[in-house]
Amino acid sequence: MAKVMTGFAFAVLLLCSTAIRAEEKVDVAKLNATVDAALKAYNDGDAKAFAGLYAKAMAQIGEAQFKLLKMDTFGKFVEKKAIEKETSINDAAPLLVFEAKFEKVGKVKISVNFLKEEKEFKLMQVQFAEIK
Repeated sequence: MAKVMTGFAFAVLLLCSTAIRAEEKVDVAKLNATVDAALKAYNDGDAKAFAGLYAKAMAQIGEAQFKLLKMDTFGKFVEKKAIEKETSINDAAPLLVFEAKFEKVGKVKISVNFLKEEKEFKLMQVQFAEIK
């Protein structure tokens, strides 16, 4: 009888943990909205708004990264499309990857890492790399 109860308790625990994890799905639309807000801040030259999208632990990096994403090199952001095979949607640290067009550079790869902070995903890193 003890073995049956142990097995039953394990099954209930397994079902409960699955139900909890199912509720923690990553909202890709929210991640995309954050990327769009970052790119708008980039186009507007608004370092404060850009850095404000970063996780608190990464705030100083946000300001430094804004300076590295050189407007004079890339020009203004124009459009993007997801590179699904390089994107990783997970509940720990999602990564969104895009092929983008900028005014001065035809093809640019944008990689955006996220970090969960207080139940919300915030930016951890944004990178631009010219696709040759």
